[in-house]
Amino acid sequence: PGGNVFFPSLPGFNARDPKLLPADIHKLRLGYEKRPLGPAGFPASNIQAYDVFESVLTGKPYPIKALAAFGGNIVIANSYSLAAREALMKLYFFVQIELFMTPSAELADIVLPAATLYESFNIRKGFPNTLAAHRWVQYRQQIIPPLYEARSDMDIIFDMAVRLGLGDRFWNGDIEAAFNDQLQYVGLDLDALKKNPGGVSVDVPMVYQKFARIEQNTGTPKGFATPSRRIEIYLQRFKDNGYDPLPDYREPLISPVSKQEWTSEYPLILTCSKLLQFCHGQHRSIPSLRKAVPHPFVEINPEKALELNIADDEWVHVETPGGKIKVKAKLTDGIDVNVVCIQHGWWQSCPELDLPGYDPYSSDGANANTLFGSDCIDEITGSVPYKAYLCNVAKI
Repeated sequence: PGGNVFFPSLPGFNARDPKLLPADIHKLRLGYEKRPLGPAGFPASNIQAYDVFESVLTGKPYPIKALAAFGGNIVIANSYSLAAREALMKLYFFVQIELFMTPSAELADIVLPAATLYESFNIRKGFPNTLAAHRWVQYRQQIIPPLYEARSDMDIIFDMAVRLGLGDRFWNGDIEAAFNDQLQYVGLDLDALKKNPGGVSVDVPMVYQKFARIEQNTGTPKGFATPSRRIEIYLQRFKDNGYDPLPDYREPLISPVSKQEWTSEYPLILTCSKLLQFCHGQHRSIPSLRKAVPHPFVEINPEKALELNIADDEWVHVETPGGKIKVKAKLTDGIDVNVVCIQHGWWQSCPELDLPGYDPYSSDGANANTLFGSDCIDEITGSVPYKAYLCNVAKI
């Protein structure tokens, strides 16, 4: 009570448990040597896409030669799109599992058709927002058999594991056996869930103030999930790795202050936002959604638009030191006069509305990720400053 809380995890086998991997294997991840406190430094976390591109293209610190990608649309979803294309083309072997022929899938050696959610079954353990929802377990039944050669991600992964000699860790390829093994921890099985299609509530107790619980083996409070088990303002891990251990204000990596040498050519602050109608690079081919947002656009303050002689709904170029895209101007008072805002994910066409697709590599396209490079990144996490860049906007 009194604020945000961590809901209890439903008991079960944790496939992301670091203990399932050899000790310190995460230290071999790309990016770990440069940023040990970043994503690569966490045993069950990820790496930055641009580190993969660099590894493929330069062979440093070691070469990545093959890739299996389950969805994701790597070219559209990550900065440095041109390098992404070059890297994917250079891979010795690249397989893409996809629902659609995306720009990334077009570069693959093999494209495997992915089953939709209607063509596969699954289990949902825990729903968001409330404790009651978090306790809910539901069987998501398959509606129709997979069409043609489509297979679910899980089916592909389990089959690959068996062929690689890892069948004993993947229930010998039996997905239902895997789910039953998971469900036994909460006293359920697939048959029980199938008889209750709306789902079943699992009585998992909610514990508040977990930090104050006394641990039996030490007789001391559990504390918080920090090295000191206390609320930390001074971070010893930062100090040990050469960073300031205390929080302090720093100017954004790319701003009119930190990059004054850019401002004569790129005077506007560029940020980006999400469109509610679409999910990342998906759904622009759906007429009912595309009708709401037919074209890519840049939001710009009317005062700034007047200064630049740009009219509402007029095609313009948005340009950064990294690249240039073509979008429509959308004048709005809801944005600062020195800021403009774009969205990523534009590539699909919508033939039913006679609306075009966009070349993800061209300056006449609308791929926002061609505007951002990896030359200026956060020194700790490696994050690209998508929310604060510099650009100019010019009418065409």
